[in-house]
Amino acid sequence: MNKAKILLIDDDPAILAAVAEYLQIQGYLVQQVTALKTAYEALEKDIPDIVIIDYQLPDGDAIEFLRERSSSLPNRYSFQCWLPT
Repeated sequence: MNKAKILLIDDDPAILAAVAEYLQIQGYLVQQVTALKTAYEALEKDIPDIVIIDYQLPDGDAIEFLRERSSSLPNRYSFQCWLPT
């Protein structure tokens, strides 16, 4: 069985580490990034099954990320995005 891939985006190291650890214990493959720039770079290499993103990041916000990604992903790709509040 393939493990779901999650891209986790948050600029708070403590939150990033805690959420990543929990998800990994649950069996998910987690890639952690701290800014939109590195998130865009990660998406150039691999398309995750799920993106969990903090709303406000140092170099932009989640809405900006969603607009950018939805317009640039090939039609055959889609992913779920969760914005915890």
